[in-house]
Amino acid sequence: MDAVLVYTKYLKSISYYFVIIIFITPMKLHAGPWYIEPSISSEIGYNNNLRLDENTNDDDTWIMRLRTAAILGIKNEPWDVNTSLSLDINRYPSINEYDTNNIQSGFHAVYNTETSKAGLDYIFSRGSTLENFIDNTGTIDTRSHRKKEKVYKPFWKYSFDEVTTFGINGESTKLDYSEQDPVNDDFKVETISAYLNRQLSQTSSFTLSSYLSKYSQDSRTVDTVIDYEGINIGLNHAFNRKISITASIGRQNTDSKRESKDLEVASITQNKSQTDLYSLEIYTKSYLTDYRAEYSLQAIYDSQGNINEREEFKVNVTHRVNEKSSLIFDGRYFSQINISNDSSDNDRTFWSANVSYIFRYQPQAVFKIGYTRNDSKYRLNTRSATSDSLVLSFEYYWDKVYL
Repeated sequence: MDAVLVYTKYLKSISYYFVIIIFITPMKLHAGPWYIEPSISSEIGYNNNLRLDENTNDDDTWIMRLRTAAILGIKNEPWDVNTSLSLDINRYPSINEYDTNNIQSGFHAVYNTETSKAGLDYIFSRGSTLENFIDNTGTIDTRSHRKKEKVYKPFWKYSFDEVTTFGINGESTKLDYSEQDPVNDDFKVETISAYLNRQLSQTSSFTLSSYLSKYSQDSRTVDTVIDYEGINIGLNHAFNRKISITASIGRQNTDSKRESKDLEVASITQNKSQTDLYSLEIYTKSYLTDYRAEYSLQAIYDSQGNINEREEFKVNVTHRVNEKSSLIFDGRYFSQINISNDSSDNDRTFWSANVSYIFRYQPQAVFKIGYTRNDSKYRLNTRSATSDSLVLSFEYYWDKVYL
């Protein structure tokens, strides 16, 4: 995993240099047509179990949300640069302590040539998150915890010819909770991946990819480090204009280490595992309806550093009622088991179903009404929860205003 350590050591420096180059290079970028692209969205709804809490199953509240955002950018070959800012305000009148305010800023830059593309995405967000925990008396409590998140995503790709492309992607995510947070622990994830894509024909393409990833968490009681390395082989084939299929198979090696901070009962727990990875996606469409089905088997980590094997199914059906409106169904089911240790307390199944109706009053104005049903069950005990929510939302996107 030395490659990950070397990569993450210089990731931020490379990102900063990329930003500096943009503003000091004498190019047409500064003289180009700058634009601003504002948007606003609002939502009102009701949820009878907001946190899907298996212990209380009684968390009903009205929901009111407001989001404003703006993008300031310029596109002047070979550069495409923009910066964004958004504010999310969430209010729960029935349970005021759930109220959250979140602000997010972003930066996006891409440099294009005839054979290559290099770029950087940076996101910084500061706000709150809903969390629940059990205090010393055994009572379930809920707090709105402050958090800061920084995400860097540099990328580069090169086209050898019209059918062969090689690329490298990186990502560094760091999440810090406030010191008053009694349950969440800061963590960091760093990943570097590479891929080779080959167009086999007009209807088929082949992709070979590999990745290295490192997850580290410094908690109050335990230090956790998880190293991942994996490889995937994928194939995409379009049988015709209406039917296509994407499939991949791979293998992931995982090495986790947990070291207790208790000086009296010091312990180190190590675990190594291998997981086969599969994914399959089928897409088909008719004159008015699109169908998409997905299956995947993957190894993921949770907020406590546990490695979980998750088998998941997804389905989406989109039916165009007319030129301005659509009816959408989304379904999801997954089964999850812990493979990092002998504990099965958090092994569970989950399913969700959503039905939405979307109406475009204008190209920039969108109304949406939707109903969602969630169901969560834990395997080794009677803990289970359901939630029902009904939401009405409105979004408006202004056309680009050139400055």
